[in-house]
Amino acid sequence: MRLMVNAMLAGALVLCAGSARANRPDAGKFPNLVKSWESIQQAKDHVKRAEEAHRARGGLGGHGATAVQMINAAETEIDQAVMWAETHRKPGPPGVVTPKPPLTARPDDAKYPNLGDARLQIEWAIRHIEDAMQFHAPTGTLGGHGERAVESLRGALREINEAERWADAHR
Repeated sequence: MRLMVNAMLAGALVLCAGSARANRPDAGKFPNLVKSWESIQQAKDHVKRAEEAHRARGGLGGHGATAVQMINAAETEIDQAVMWAETHRKPGPPGVVTPKPPLTARPDDAKYPNLGDARLQIEWAIRHIEDAMQFHAPTGTLGGHGERAVESLRGALREINEAERWADAHR
């Protein structure tokens, strides 16, 4: 009986953890992570639209799909950063986020607008994650999840660049 209860509790925890994944963070507690989450959603949509636009020419050589996988990995890291910050918060005021210049699209993004828009959204997501790390530094970090999210998003940027090269070679 006790084993059965433990198994049911473990199953409930797995279901709860699975349903919590990819939810939008609380804007009141994590404004920068919300902005990064929103940018990530837009980036995924742009990559998927780019794949659809290039489907007639053979897609993007698998680079679009790999970019989406890396974006999904960053999204998971953001979810874990929220959980870490919730459970490891220290008392005290949050940090001050240093203002940064605005991001703009690259001139050559007009050639493949969906990939250019995806790149810009990923760059915004990175900026917001870095701001979140700065904001949460005095009251506890994001447990390394912010750094891993940025790393995944930089990988997605590399894949988008490769997708553009592939599209150029297969016009």
